[in-house]
Amino acid sequence: MKPLNFFLALLLFIGFNCYSQTSTIKGKITDVKPKFAGQYALTVKKTELVLITDISDKTGQSFEINKEYKDILIMTEGDKYILNPKYANQSFKITYALNGKGWKCIKNLEPIKK
Repeated sequence: MKPLNFFLALLLFIGFNCYSQTSTIKGKITDVKPKFAGQYALTVKKTELVLITDISDKTGQSFEINKEYKDILIMTEGDKYILNPKYANQSFKITYALNGKGWKCIKNLEPIKK
């Protein structure tokens, strides 16, 4: 096999593999807890989903998620985050992807219309 063909096949394999690891789950957020190094984990149907801290925000108080739900977690006294009460009993369609550590990182939240 020519080196160029091998390199092209490798790139295609990596590209398809990255896109295939995005998944969706539907349900209510039942638990919020610290994960590691400023990241927080949300539990939906016994699945732990991680909110990644936005590194462009110097305060470290926002997460990499769609703009409508930047306030999904609010900070309480003692620098601890809790689920915002206005989202407490809502069901969501949550899109997530696996990162290099095996964490299921939330990419997008959408409300489920009843």
